[in-house]
Amino acid sequence: MRARTLSEIPLSLDRDGEHPLSVQLADAIRRLIDADVLAAGDVLPSTRAWSEQLGVSRGTLVTAYDQLVSEGYLA
Repeated sequence: MRARTLSEIPLSLDRDGEHPLSVQLADAIRRLIDADVLAAGDVLPSTRAWSEQLGVSRGTLVTAYDQLVSEGYLA
C-alpha cells in the first residue's frame, strides 16, 4: 500500500464538457485504475485536498468516489 500524492495522479477536467464533473472524475479515476497507474491498495488523496487542487467542490469528488465504491473500484 502506498499513499499517492496529488502530483502523482494525472487528471484533468473539461469544465465546459457535456458530462458533470463528478462523472468526469469517476471516469478519469477508473481509467487510471484500469491502466495500472493506480494500483490495488494505493491510498488516494483526501477528498478535501484533491477537491481544493482541482477547484471542485468536495461533494463533487465524494460523488465520484461513491460511484467508484459502488462499482468495486474503490473500497
